[in-house]
Amino acid sequence: MLDADERGPWLLSPVQLDVLTRAMDFRYAALPSASRQHPGFDAEIRDAHARSRRAHGA
Repeated sequence: MLDADERGPWLLSPVQLDVLTRAMDFRYAALPSASRQHPGFDAEIRDAHARSRRAHGA
């Protein structure tokens, strides 16, 4: 069973989303198999980051 922190929803600032996606890129470069662990979740994070960048003109 997931606790409240694991269930979400989470609200991340554009800066936090940027840091998170950069960390994911670094992790996948160092550990390529990590990118296959949660592809749907990773895609949602990247989509949220892209939407945030468009919304904030970055």
